[in-house]
Amino acid sequence: MVPRNFAPASLRDEIVYGSDRPGYGPAEVNEWIDFMIGQGVARVVCLLSHERMLRYDDLLGAYSQRFAAVTHAAIDHFGLPSNEALEQALAAFAEAEAAGERVVAHCAAGMGRTGLISSAWLCRRYGVAIDDAVTEVSETALRVGANRDPLEAGPKALEVLARALG
Repeated sequence: MVPRNFAPASLRDEIVYGSDRPGYGPAEVNEWIDFMIGQGVARVVCLLSHERMLRYDDLLGAYSQRFAAVTHAAIDHFGLPSNEALEQALAAFAEAEAAGERVVAHCAAGMGRTGLISSAWLCRRYGVAIDDAVTEVSETALRVGANRDPLEAGPKALEVLARALG
């Protein structure tokens, strides 16, 4: 397994990456941030639920000190994004692309919510069909030693991807 479950959304895309979350202490958060900066990441999309965020002192504040842009598109653990969270994440990806900067999205393990949002990006940005986007995100992660499961939340995840296609 690669460190931090870090992998690109797709081999076709040099902008969007996925990862697991940092540990809860300040040292673990700084270690995570240092790793991401070392990978050329300039922006973060945090997909952690509001409940999970309570375990940190000020995760978004720590991110804001070191990254060019930070977006919190909260999604419940094993849940699906609201329309607002989906659009927040996709807009942050588009802004990163416009700026020519790498962005990392993360949930807890970097598997389900991260995989789903990465698949939504492929649908929205490249017009990739839903099933193909899910396969591409999963297979790209496996190629580099990471793990993504875009459909971890169940079959309703397909509805989220349909919304991403418009």
